[in-house]
Amino acid sequence: MEQGTEEWFAARLGRVTASRVQDIVARTKTGYAASRDNYLAQLICERLTGKGAESFSTPAMAHGTETEPLARAAYEMKNSVLVDEVGFVQ
Repeated sequence: MEQGTEEWFAARLGRVTASRVQDIVARTKTGYAASRDNYLAQLICERLTGKGAESFSTPAMAHGTETEPLARAAYEMKNSVLVDEVGFVQ
């Protein structure tokens, strides 16, 4: 499945993703950070409603999306490997 497609968003719905793991493991001096509860509540809502939370994109995120093919090609050349693209890994 291709990243950014409807199928991709559906596969991620209600699941912890790598970009949000920091919200799950974040701690304060007294325990887990509020970001953990907020993210878990978001995931529960996604599962119950079948709809994803609104997302946003920063200029840095847009830059990463635009330059990802170049970065992948550079990595492949430097390491003499071919990268297999996958949409989502559970």
